Amino acid sequence: MFQRQINRRSFIAGAAGVVATLPLTAPAIAQARREWRFQTTAAAGSAALEELTRFGDSVTRSTGGQLKVTVLAAGPSAVAQAADLADAVSAGKIEMGHGNPSPYEAKVPGTTLLLAIPFGLMASEQNAWIEHGGGQELGDRMFAPAGLKFFALGNTDIQMGGWFKKELRTPDELRGLKIRIGGPGLEVMKAMGAAPINIANGPPVREAFDKGTIDAAEATTPAADMAIKLYEVTKNFYYPNWNEPGAMLSLFINKAAWDALPDDQKAALANAAAVANARYLQRMTVDNGVAITTLVKQFGVELKKFPDAIWAELKKTSAVVVPQLAAKDPMSKAVYDS
Repeated sequence: MFQRQINRRSFIAGAAGVVATLPLTAPAIAQARREWRFQTTAAAGSAALEELTRFGDSVTRSTGGQLKVTVLAAGPSAVAQAADLADAVSAGKIEMGHGNPSPYEAKVPGTTLLLAIPFGLMASEQNAWIEHGGGQELGDRMFAPAGLKFFALGNTDIQMGGWFKKELRTPDELRGLKIRIGGPGLEVMKAMGAAPINIANGPPVREAFDKGTIDAAEATTPAADMAIKLYEVTKNFYYPNWNEPGAMLSLFINKAAWDALPDDQKAALANAAAVANARYLQRMTVDNGVAITTLVKQFGVELKKFPDAIWAELKKTSAVVVPQLAAKDPMSKAVYDS
């Protein structure tokens, strides 16, 4: 029987010659390389920026560099500040933005309740709603009129109830209280007779305490509160949080830029966002736990549970105020009812 020996080198060389003569088909033509900028509201050196950078790198890597994402920290040189970030993304000044969606409520109705609902879902429940309860589709409907594509990306996890200069005993002690609070909680506190003020989170909260503008603050996470040294203002740190049981942060993408992506890059970005959403929450859970331990053991902070009478009043008032807020526009109502 005739046997033919095939020399590996001559075979490869011959095959290469044949391939070189074949016409290029569409899949063999490299896709246009895109470079996107991703403006965050996270400070340089923060855990949040680290996780968001990991997300950007994941998109770049999983698309083989065809969609390169450059992550930008918050600060004076940012493309847009937090309050104007959605507008900048919508206008195409930058391809992606990230942060608390509630400042865009006037232009993107429903974003305040998308962030969190008093006495509502916790972080893990929100993520379940996004993935399996219609939350993703509702978020897309909410952001689309503003020319934006939505993804959930990150959660603060369970926050604390706030820092109070004076110890709380009865609901009457909330009357006239100058308290920093955001979201629907501001209207709830107003209905309870307090004097709520919506001050931006971070250093402005500490400055407001120092100036006597406020006597209490439901700010953000224990880790973030520790960073601005609120433990120097008061040692009274109340729990649990009722206003934002879990604050869901948003990734918003310029809709035209998103629509122009090929399907494989859309899938890569969506998958990276889902992983980053989970990782961000995990990071916050760890960092906040460490912060609470440090606040108590190192800085002498006292963790105090809201008195039952105050907790009952907060819950009762929220049950009246929040549905009223939700009824103001169709998207808010859709979020509240979903």
